Amino acid sequence: MTTAHPPKAKTVWQHLLKVPSKEVMVRLCDQAILYKGLASHNLPDSIVANWSSTLSVTKGETRQVITSLSSLLQRGVFLFSANPSAVSNAFPDDFHADLRELLSSIIAKRFSEWKVTLADSNRTLPMLIDVQCKVNSTSDSATLDALLPTKASCVLQLKIEGVGNTDKTELIDVELSREKVDTMLDGLSKIRDQLTSAMQR
Repeated sequence: MTTAHPPKAKTVWQHLLKVPSKEVMVRLCDQAILYKGLASHNLPDSIVANWSSTLSVTKGETRQVITSLSSLLQRGVFLFSANPSAVSNAFPDDFHADLRELLSSIIAKRFSEWKVTLADSNRTLPMLIDVQCKVNSTSDSATLDALLPTKASCVLQLKIEGVGNTDKTELIDVELSREKVDTMLDGLSKIRDQLTSAMQR
């Protein structure tokens, strides 16, 4: 699970609460994906001025919003491609709940288009370089069988490289129930069969 962001980063996300509608948020997200990888000072002045007016923030703050949103969305696309239910792990723990839900729905809706955009660019999606797995077991202390596990889940620790179009690596924990593990394994099995079939052509 992603940890909380420092106060400065949290302030950047609060600016997104000023977006007047979902349609406007979708346009902002589209442009954040479009200008991925650009340093904040290289963003087009006309784009910055437009969003600065919409958000009622300074141009400097607008540049921070766009570049931070771009990194967040790219991480969300990466997680969604592996497991749609894990997209919420792209957000810090203290992220605004309604904003998290809105951005998650936008990522799901725009996933196919953004994935192509990211894959076709000179810069690639973050790369999975290692996976660690552990099983968490919890017990109900109120029962006579408190020493026996009553609930078990799988925690996958994903190590990814290329976060935010940089060489930086990041660890992301994803907790999965038994049912989610079965679904994921079934999906991975189908992907393996498709890859095998493609290589044999």
